[in-house]
Amino acid sequence: MYSKLSLTDFEAIQEMEAVCKILHHYVTLDAQTDNFQSNSLKPMYRKVCLASCFLDSYEVMSFERPPRDALIETWKRHTRKVSEFTEFGKKCLTRLRHQVHQRLPPPSAKKSIAVLLDPMTKLFASSMLDEEGNLYQDTLNYLKEQHRVAYWAVNKSELEDLRIQNSGNGDNNKTPSDEDVGEAGCARGLVVVNFCSDIGPAKEQTLEEKENDLDSQADKIVEDWLAETIKYHKFLHVGHSLDIRNNKVDLISLIGTFDTMKYFREEGTLKYPTIAMLARIHFSRMDNSGFQERVFSTADNAMSSKQGSMSFEHLEMRTLLSHNKELIRKGVI
Repeated sequence: MYSKLSLTDFEAIQEMEAVCKILHHYVTLDAQTDNFQSNSLKPMYRKVCLASCFLDSYEVMSFERPPRDALIETWKRHTRKVSEFTEFGKKCLTRLRHQVHQRLPPPSAKKSIAVLLDPMTKLFASSMLDEEGNLYQDTLNYLKEQHRVAYWAVNKSELEDLRIQNSGNGDNNKTPSDEDVGEAGCARGLVVVNFCSDIGPAKEQTLEEKENDLDSQADKIVEDWLAETIKYHKFLHVGHSLDIRNNKVDLISLIGTFDTMKYFREEGTLKYPTIAMLARIHFSRMDNSGFQERVFSTADNAMSSKQGSMSFEHLEMRTLLSHNKELIRKGVI
C-alpha cells in the first residue's frame, strides 16, 4: 500500500496534519480538562478554530528520520506557505473552512451572555465578541434585559405592595394626614417614599416611577459589574499561580488557573446577588467525556495484550485500584 503513495501524497498528508493540528490538540488535550469547559469560552474557541483555518503558512512535519525517543510534539517541523500546498492540501483546507463555518456559526447574544457574566472573561468581552453586527452591544443589551427581570424578581414584593396600595387608594395624589406623619415629618403607611424632610410632606412614588427607577438601578448594577476589576490572584485553583507580565494578565493564562465558582462563593454572590443569579442560569459546562477516556486508558494499562485471559471481575478491581491510587495513598479511601 505504501508503494502506491507518491511524494505528492505524503506532502498532502503533511499539510493535512499541519492544518488540523490546532483542532486536534484542543480535542485530545484541552477538551479533556474540566477547567477549560465553560460557556463563556465558546466564542474564544470559535475564534481559535477560525484563525487556525486562515493562516498564511503552517508548520509541517519533516520527512527526516526522527530520534528513537521522539514525540509528535517534539517532531522536527518546517514552515510551508499555503500557496505552496499541493492541490490535495488546498482542498483539505477549503473543506475544513466550510466545516468550521457550518458547525461553529456566529454566536447570538443569548449564547454570548455568559462572556459578560464570567469574571474571568468580562474584561476581554469586547475582543471576544467583535463579530459582525455589533455582537458585543447586542449581548450587553440582552444582559441588561435579563438582569432587569432578575432585579424585578428580587423586588417583587415591594412592587406588589405598591400595586395593592394604588388599587386601594382611588387617588394616587392623596396628601398624607397628620396620623401618617411621624416625628421627623415622614409619611408612614406609604409603600415608597422619594424624599422626606422636616419642612414639607413626603412625595409618594407612583407605580410607573417605581418601575422606571428599578430599571435604572438594575442597569447601574450591570455597569458597575462590568467596570469592576477582579483581583484574579485571590481566586485561583489550588496549586496554581498567575502569570503576570508587564503588570497585565492575558486570558490564556487565566484559563485553567482562575476559579470562577470560587469567586462567586467568596465575593461575587455577596456584592452582586442578581448577577450571581444570572450566572447560575446561563453558566453550563460543555459535554466532556475526558473522564471516561482516562478510565479506558487505566484499564488498558491494567490488562495488556499479554493478559487477555484475565477475568472481567479481576480487570475491574485492578482498574479501580489503579485509577484511584492517589486517593488511596492520601488515605481518602
